[in-house]
Amino acid sequence: MSVDIESVINHLRKETENLDTVIDSLTALRSALHEARSAAAKQKRGRKFMGEDERKQVALRMKKYWAARRAEKGKSHAGIHSR
Repeated sequence: MSVDIESVINHLRKETENLDTVIDSLTALRSALHEARSAAAKQKRGRKFMGEDERKQVALRMKKYWAARRAEKGKSHAGIHSR
C-alpha cells in the first residue's frame, strides 16, 4: 500500500485553512455578542420619572377621583346615618 505523502499534506493544509476560517468567524461572532451585551448593559434602566406637567396632571386626576369616591361613599352611607 502506497500513500502519496504530498496529497495528504495538501489535504491537511486545506483542512487547516477551513478550520482557520471557522475560528476567525467564531471569534468575530464572540466579539459582536460581547459588544451587544455591553451596549445593552449600558442602557439606562429602571424607573421612569415624571416631569412637572405630568405630575400636575396626575394630581388633578387623583383629586377628581378621590372627590368622586368621597361623594359616592357619602351617598351610600346617608341612609344609615339618618334615622
